[in-house]
Amino acid sequence: MDNNQRLKALAHAMRLDRGDISKACKAGGFDASLADVAHWLRGAGKELDKGPGYTPSGYTEYKPMPDIAFDAFCLGIKAILDDAETAQNH
Repeated sequence: MDNNQRLKALAHAMRLDRGDISKACKAGGFDASLADVAHWLRGAGKELDKGPGYTPSGYTEYKPMPDIAFDAFCLGIKAILDDAETAQNH
C-alpha cells in the first residue's frame, strides 16, 4: 500500500474532503494545494471520463504522494483532532 492509497483510506474513513487534507498537510508543515491533493487522490493510470473534451492523452494527472507530505498529513490531522477534542472538553 502506497501513500496515496493510505491517504484515500484515511480520507474516506474520516470523511475528509480535499480542503481538509490540504489543511492537515499545512498544519503538519507541508504546503499542499488543493490541486496537489486532487492529484494524490486520483488513481494511477485510470482514464478520464471520455466526454466531449476527451483527448488521446486524457489520463489522470496522478502524482505519487511524497513521504514528507504523508508524514505532514498525519502530524497535522493529529494536531487538528487534538485541538477539536480540547475545544470540546472546555
